[in-house]
Amino acid sequence: MEKKTQIGFGFVRRIAVLCGVVFALYVGVMPFFVHATIVEELNYQGKLTDASNVAVPDGNYDMVIRIYDAASGGNCLWSVRGTCSSPSARTVAVKDGIFSIRLGDTAAGDNALNLSFDGTYYLGVKVGTDAEMSPRKKLAAVPQAFNADRLSGVAAASFLRSDEADTMSASSSGTLLTINQTGAGDVLTVQSGGSDAFVVTNGGDVGIGLSASSPAYKLDVGGDINISNGSKFKIAGNNLAVDHLDDAQKDITNNNMFLGHAGFSGTFQNTYNTAIGIDAFITANTNTSSSDYGHYNTAIGHSALKVNAAGYNNVATGAYALASNTDGYGNVAQGAHALASNTTGNENTAEGAYTLYSNTTGSSNTAQGAGALFSNDTGNNNTAQGQSALYANTDGYDNTAQGVGALSSNAHGYSNSAQGIYSLSLNTTGYENTAQGANALYSNTTGNN
Repeated sequence: MEKKTQIGFGFVRRIAVLCGVVFALYVGVMPFFVHATIVEELNYQGKLTDASNVAVPDGNYDMVIRIYDAASGGNCLWSVRGTCSSPSARTVAVKDGIFSIRLGDTAAGDNALNLSFDGTYYLGVKVGTDAEMSPRKKLAAVPQAFNADRLSGVAAASFLRSDEADTMSASSSGTLLTINQTGAGDVLTVQSGGSDAFVVTNGGDVGIGLSASSPAYKLDVGGDINISNGSKFKIAGNNLAVDHLDDAQKDITNNNMFLGHAGFSGTFQNTYNTAIGIDAFITANTNTSSSDYGHYNTAIGHSALKVNAAGYNNVATGAYALASNTDGYGNVAQGAHALASNTTGNENTAEGAYTLYSNTTGSSNTAQGAGALFSNDTGNNNTAQGQSALYANTDGYDNTAQGVGALSSNAHGYSNSAQGIYSLSLNTTGYENTAQGANALYSNTTGNN
């Protein structure tokens, strides 16, 4: 083939062109994922002649060489030197009119020939100050060998290998990998030594370490599960954690256990506490004095011992049991809202819903039965056994009431003993009375002795 162009010094040069591809291609049977390696350079040979078909004199000639996507006009896709919009010439040695170069030879100073060669390309050549030769040379079958290193224009290095370790890496704002199962089979199975290590079923169940078994739940694990220190296990956004505090947030002697969004975080001194239930024992003691440690407390139930800081040796079982306790110690509250208002009262025992409900600072009281000693606030050393026994007592002390409604109206009376249903039921301020039997001294209000 020949291309002709008029050059500035009055000669017509002809260039006969032979184009080919220099490549080294791995030969053999390969799986779907291949990593063939080729030298991406285009071998370009030609002969420069004048209008009389005589070879031009030996020497160096400047050539601007570009590749286009159209026979004329179109877009410049590559330039041997410089850029498409501002190309630079490559100096080419010519002997007896013959030249031979490799386009894309980066070692010689060319731009890398990084085209995919998945379409039709045209070669444009400009020698010296002449205009670009016309027509452009169409690059046909041989350069398409560049595509042997690609699949649908994608470089082989972009595919994962199936026969050795490989890594998938990409920078993307979208999902890195999507697997879409449209049939009835599992979505994904990862094996180790032929045994299933990780399985995602068609229904979205995930199995880890189940060997040949299929997961029966959304997460089915065959083996131990460890939650590292400082991490949390959550249900519906709430913590379900066992000792979820970082080492930096506790002393090495603490040994606290918290389960179900319970417990506290931060710098604290509490030791050997157990809290189970939402908001149970969530207030920490930050006082560094050893005598003020809040320790050996057990809180089970929603908001049990919720604000306890320095109180110790307390047991609260039931929603809001000992919920207001801050510094009280030695208290036992069993039942919803038992000792719910206690703040600094000590060594009280409340068993039953709302027992000793209003107690704040009263100490050494024992209440057994729903509502027993319900209104007691500051009274001490009272014993109430039975529903609503000593119900209205506020600051009375040293009273003993046994039976439903016994001493139920007593407010300030002291040292009374009532045994039997509704015994001393209406007593309010009377003291040192003893009533035994159902309704005994039922109407006594202020009588004494």
